[in-house]
Amino acid sequence: MEQQSTMENLVEFNLFNGIYKDKNILITGNTGFKGTWLSLWLEKMGANVLGVSLENNYEESQIKLLGLNLETKFIDINCYEKLNEVISKFKPKIVFHLAAQPIVKSANENPIETFQTNVMGTLNLFESCRKNKVKHIVNVTSDKVYKNNETKKIFTESDVIGGNDLYSASKASVEIMTESYLKVFDSPSQLVIANVRSGNVIGGGDWGNFRLIPDIIKCYLNNKVLDIRSPKAVRPWQHVLSTISGYLLVGEKILSQQLEKGVNFNFGPLEDEVYTVEEVIKEFKKRWHNLNVNLLKTSFYESKHLMIDSSKAREILKWHSIWDFNKSIQMTIEWYDSYVNKNEVKSYEQLIEFIITAQKNEISWTLK
Repeated sequence: MEQQSTMENLVEFNLFNGIYKDKNILITGNTGFKGTWLSLWLEKMGANVLGVSLENNYEESQIKLLGLNLETKFIDINCYEKLNEVISKFKPKIVFHLAAQPIVKSANENPIETFQTNVMGTLNLFESCRKNKVKHIVNVTSDKVYKNNETKKIFTESDVIGGNDLYSASKASVEIMTESYLKVFDSPSQLVIANVRSGNVIGGGDWGNFRLIPDIIKCYLNNKVLDIRSPKAVRPWQHVLSTISGYLLVGEKILSQQLEKGVNFNFGPLEDEVYTVEEVIKEFKKRWHNLNVNLLKTSFYESKHLMIDSSKAREILKWHSIWDFNKSIQMTIEWYDSYVNKNEVKSYEQLIEFIITAQKNEISWTLK
């Protein structure tokens, strides 16, 4: 506790030009992995946060463990009436839209639910915001929106979008719908929506199904064999706080009218930070030696090589990922190790360390 207090004294939470302080901010999907980290950061910056989410069944959900001082409305974004009631009463200044069905395997098993939530749920949000004069939306899609022909291309925001699996297709559909929606409702006073596309996000507090890090931890805890479908698959691994800093930067810029509506941004590691699923597992096995792994042949399509170019975010937003692959893996392992072996939740401590690193490097969102 003494060490944490010392670190806190080094942190100035007047970040992103103080734009989030005292503002009403709605986060859909706030009980999820990224949503919880975003909620924590916004709360520490003095924002008035309201969450909209399905009830989270994970007893170890990070939002429960942190005890954040925010209200969550447990509703389904597919129910327009309930969603609209929340938005009309709360009147948020900005919405961070993270709610989605995010798993490739689950999308193949439940395609109707996936498209209803990802496409129609998003349309419900847009309609409610437009009718209630909520202008600003950061719309979280995915790095998987790109049409990937397995040429090892590093995708930029101007590349063709598409989908070789149902999850990717649903997120690409969201972006097509968003573009059309903004063209139909063309008045600048109506909506300013920015799409943010993130690489594979890692970090503590993720307990989702069919995701690599949670699967590693669950198999370790239950002494089960970890089944790996695509060990040689390359992904743009990045710590969750790097991703969230990008979302917050985009939010700041649209609130301060520095970005046009319909803008898209990639948030991923540097192009030479290329690592496979197998290499991630190798790092975890250094800490948990009795982790047993079984290599399988995948039974459904998944991209073999996926990397995104974030130079646009670096040039326009002055965004940087802060922690490289090794540091991101280290912080992820430390979070789970602390929780599993000491019953301690290190989210706030790691947020402070992340901010301190950014301040030392004079990253744009730390400067006044």
